[in-house]
Amino acid sequence: GGAVAGGAAAGAGGAVAGAGGAVAGAGGAVACGPAVGAGPAVAPAAPTAGGAGPALVVGDSIALGSAESLRRALGAGTVVDAKVGRQFSAAPAIVGRWPGAGPVVVDLGANGTVQAADIDAVIAAAGDRRVVLVGVHVPRRWQDGNNDVLRAAAAAHPTVEFVDWNALVGAHPGAAGEQPARSRS
Repeated sequence: GGAVAGGAAAGAGGAVAGAGGAVAGAGGAVACGPAVGAGPAVAPAAPTAGGAGPALVVGDSIALGSAESLRRALGAGTVVDAKVGRQFSAAPAIVGRWPGAGPVVVDLGANGTVQAADIDAVIAAAGDRRVVLVGVHVPRRWQDGNNDVLRAAAAAHPTVEFVDWNALVGAHPGAAGEQPARSRS
């Protein structure tokens, strides 16, 4: 397969799965380090903490391949709206149509450049719901820029958290279903 065989992070701010950061990948949920976000680290909490309700995960093929692991990590009521090749620009409309009151997890950015205006539109569409922006780990020229713009949005908004997926994968090789590089003979 590709560079990432599946995986989306669930964690950050306690509203989703807690700062302990359960990482749902192709191989199931594995424990990883804390999420990186605007708020302080909190003990793990149930996805419905504070009566918020089930989470919405908006993603691409990575979230699609991890849907069952995400539901196990975030709760059976989690809605995973994922599509192969989805761009971040599709997220505001999806978030805006979702009637739920639970947190919104956006796991997009592996398929192209993320624009700050699209992130702002997602945050506006989410209203009072907590938003978790999942960084990308993809061998593409836009990886670092996307992670920078996602991280900056989380730093600027108190209801937004950034989960540094690239750092989590780097600290836990194999957690995303990646295979170590092998030399060819």
